[in-house]
Formats: sequence, structure tokens, C-alpha cells
Amino acid sequence: MHGVAIATAKENMLARLQSSPASAAVRLIDLEATIIRSNGRMASYTPANAGELGRSMLKVTSIVHAYDGLLLVTPAVASPSDLDVLRNLIRESLPTGTPFEVALPSSTSFIKILDVPYFDPKGLKITQEALEKALRTSVHTEVFAYLSTKPRIDRNSAHSTSCTVYCNIWDSQQGTHAKKALGQPIFLAGWSCAIRPAARHTGVPLCQRCWKWGHPTVACKAKQLSCPICSGPHKQKEHRQHAGCCKGNTKAKPPVLPTPRDQPCPHKGRCVNCHKDHAANSASCKFWAHRYDREWIMAEYRQVCELAARRQLTNPRT
Repeated sequence: MHGVAIATAKENMLARLQSSPASAAVRLIDLEATIIRSNGRMASYTPANAGELGRSMLKVTSIVHAYDGLLLVTPAVASPSDLDVLRNLIRESLPTGTPFEVALPSSTSFIKILDVPYFDPKGLKITQEALEKALRTSVHTEVFAYLSTKPRIDRNSAHSTSCTVYCNIWDSQQGTHAKKALGQPIFLAGWSCAIRPAARHTGVPLCQRCWKWGHPTVACKAKQLSCPICSGPHKQKEHRQHAGCCKGNTKAKPPVLPTPRDQPCPHKGRCVNCHKDHAANSASCKFWAHRYDREWIMAEYRQVCELAARRQLTNPRT
């Protein structure tokens, strides 16, 4: 519904705005984009109110979903009066009292929450969904309403009952939103937890060619690519045609039928990293659980290499 309204509105806005005559009295500075956020929902534009932008001479070249809202791409910088026109437009389009924000492109603030309970009162591991709900309904709801990604949970140790939670906050260049919570306590699962600034955490790259962690695909030095499902010498999209588990064998007794085209591979995978029965890009892999910890991943690879070397010395090939 929103997508249709936006698409229809975009066509009308483009027709209305691009036909507006140039005005010597109005000078627009170059702009890459203007962001419209509407509390997690997309603002709807209709032909009736789309023409409102014509008053400001602001031209919209495209509209895309971004920042949990809408991104209006324009060839000129929106002036304060342009932003006011947009605010009035959105205010008329949304139910009375709906919070929203109109702003120029901004940045992301990174914060962490210390000593968060790793288990809920029932003894179950805390989930991203439950944690996100708790953050958005906490005393700092005005800050966590601007979460740009799901919170990341990092257990403090293998047997710890607490964890550190990392959050990315859609923010201004000055970090206005994050500053409201930094240094303040937040109660999660009955515990008082501290909110602190955090460094940007981009994670360890997973090569899409050899499916090993630690380098991007463009820097892969493997002799050949491999399938993340079975580790075979073919691409993932070629798994059905070339993997022995799925292509079937009509000569076998009894014959082995191929996996139906409309069904996923039902067989056990083979991870090239931990060698367990799952795909290399599976979220159940221990490497995936440590995807933000380069030191752990590199140490694990060294251990695997040392183990392989010991096996080679014990059982040398003849």
C-alpha cells in the first residue's frame, strides 16, 4: 500500500516539480539527499499533497527506502524553508500526533551497554528481538527509536551470565541523540546497565568465493572457488546441478532421485571453517558467532593449521 502511494506520488511530484519555472529570486545549493523518517513507517504521499513541494522549487529525482524511512534524492541542497515545506507536507499526510523527523543526511553514533543479562528470567538466552523491544520501551525510548540496525549481543565470555550490547543509532553529525543516553543507566531484565560510547564495529569480512573469514572477495587468493553448502568446486547457485547429494544417481540401486528444483537442499552441509554439518555462511557456525572478533577467528585458523600439521607428521603420506 505504501509502495503504491509512494510510486504514484513520485510520478506526480516529478511531473509537478520538474515543470516548475526557474526563479531568479530562489537559489538552491547542491544537495545529495534529504531524509524523511517517520517513526519506523513510510510516510505516504498522494497526488493531492505532492504538489506542495512546488512552492520551494525543490526538485526530487528519486525516492528510495533508507534509514528506516524515505530518502528523497534531489539535485540541490534543501534550504531551511525547503525542509519546512516538507515538514508541513508530511504532517498533513500522517495521523495527528505521529512523530517524524525531516533532516539532511547525517551520520551514525555507536554506543554500547555494559553488563546486560545474557539470560532472561526464564533462563533462556536473550534474543535480539526481545532486547530491541526492551530498548525501545525503556526510559531512553527517544534514543533507541533511532536504532539503524538490530542490537548486537556479545557475550563477555564463554560461561559469563552477562554480555555487552552494541547499538548503532541514526544520529546528527553532533551525535545529538546518543548524547542523551551516554553515561546514563538503563534497566534491562532487572539489572542497572551503563551506556557508554563505542568504536565503530564493522566485523570480519567473509569471502564470497572461498567462504573463509578474514579477507574480502576481491582479495581472495584461493586456486578455485567453493560452494558454501558442500565445499564443492562450484558456485552456490550451481549446487543442485553439480553436488552429488542433490543431482541424484539414476545408476544406483535403488536409483537416487535428484532434489526437486522447488525445494532447498535437504542434506547436511560441510562448513569449510569449522568442518561441522552446516553451510559456511550459516548463522549456527561458531565463526559466525565471532564475526566481530578478528583475533578469535585468526587464532582458530592457526589452531586448525597446527592440528593439520601434527596429523601430517603422525601419518605422512606414502
